Amino acid sequence: MFFGDEDLLLDQALEGVRSQKSRSVRLLDGDGLDGQEVVSICETRSFDGRPRIVAIDNAQKVKAHEPLLEYVKGKDPEDKSVLLVAVVRAPRLSPAWLKLMRSEGKSAEHLQPKPWKERERIQRVVDQANQLGLRLNKGVPELLIKVRGYDLRLIVNELRKLSYLVGDEVATKKHVGMLVPHVFPATPYEVAQAAAAKKVKTAMTKLGLVYRNLGEGAAVPLTHSLVRIVEKLIIARSMLDAKDGVKVIAQRLGMHEYPLKMNLLPLARLHSVDQLRGQMQTLCRLDTLVKGPARSKRTQVELAVLSIAS
Repeated sequence: MFFGDEDLLLDQALEGVRSQKSRSVRLLDGDGLDGQEVVSICETRSFDGRPRIVAIDNAQKVKAHEPLLEYVKGKDPEDKSVLLVAVVRAPRLSPAWLKLMRSEGKSAEHLQPKPWKERERIQRVVDQANQLGLRLNKGVPELLIKVRGYDLRLIVNELRKLSYLVGDEVATKKHVGMLVPHVFPATPYEVAQAAAAKKVKTAMTKLGLVYRNLGEGAAVPLTHSLVRIVEKLIIARSMLDAKDGVKVIAQRLGMHEYPLKMNLLPLARLHSVDQLRGQMQTLCRLDTLVKGPARSKRTQVELAVLSIAS
């Protein structure tokens, strides 16, 4: 079983299964399948008598797992004539798949690294470059993540281009600059985070990039991101003032303690509860404004960002 939300790695795992030469491979899509149908397919012999692989992509969509669980439990562990491979495109296994995997199965997890796990992200880029036979100079993986965001599929496309460009040479930052447009990606959440960190220049620069990418439609997601982060900051700051511990605050916000301690709490300490409540009132008015026919929406969003960041 392969599962997770790193789609590129799941695709590569599935391709590895499909490329098996010693077995015949039947690929299924889990959408519309139920457990009994999977069992029937597993019990059908191949025409050439070879051992088989039954591979189910989008296995999280398979319904009625019980017949499949009974089939797997009833199999002779020494019988290798049929291997069942499931690709679950979800960060967590459903109780049914978890039960099935625990009964007889083996699993490989392919999750996207969390934003604060920069080393893992860099290693993913290095691993993909190695698969392409491409050598990267120091700082190249970080630059690719910076200009493309952490989207492994997009980054691999850039790595392929780099491999054609440099051949047997080592890819450098200069080579990246020759291929990748000098427009750095930015998200509404990054704008809100920079504003909360009181980094005025960064917040306004990223806001400009978001508008460049999304046009005037950026006002709504920007406002939503500002509301979300100010809401979290109000809760965190209020609980800090009440001397609540990190564990209690994390439970209240539904966060893990480490990112809370490293990311949100330092931001909360830059603001007072009264300031944040005032910002929330402004943002509620802004939310109504950007969803209506008002003019100068961008100016109002910029003012809100500046107010939080100052």
